[in-house]
Amino acid sequence: MKCNICFKKFFFICLFLIVLTGCSSSNSKINCYRVNYEYTMNHVFIVNTLDDYKHFINDDALRKEIKEEYFENNSLLMFPLTEPSGSYEVAVKSYKIENNFLNIEVETKIPSGGTSDMAYYMVVIEVSNEEIKDLRGALVYENGNQIIASSDFKPRYRLFVPVEQALEKI
Repeated sequence: MKCNICFKKFFFICLFLIVLTGCSSSNSKINCYRVNYEYTMNHVFIVNTLDDYKHFINDDALRKEIKEEYFENNSLLMFPLTEPSGSYEVAVKSYKIENNFLNIEVETKIPSGGTSDMAYYMVVIEVSNEEIKDLRGALVYENGNQIIASSDFKPRYRLFVPVEQALEKI
């Protein structure tokens, strides 16, 4: 009986720690969402419409409330991150634009023990349209290693629609 109680406590403590890990940032202009699907593209893209934003962050519970008017003066820089374990702690440390290039620093802390689940994140950085008007490229570094290099900022995604709907658009 005593062993059963110890196991339950251990289980709930582990579950609590797993839920606490994720992606974070101390900058209020940077949001990181854990999503339950992997994006096949590996680049930084600019989202400047509400429809594109809703497509990429398609969970209403996660999505920050943004109105269409927001995009008149602002855009969102977004990029996916994939980690081999849900127990990794991911933090976007900084971003800066120098010489028309965006540099983003991501730090990942790997615990001594981990889970075997994959973790998928979508990082969203709020910027003014003025800040990025001459943007020519973006580099994302994770723990000092370059993981993404982009020069084309168009949002790309595969549309999974029924064949009938796809044929209607042709």
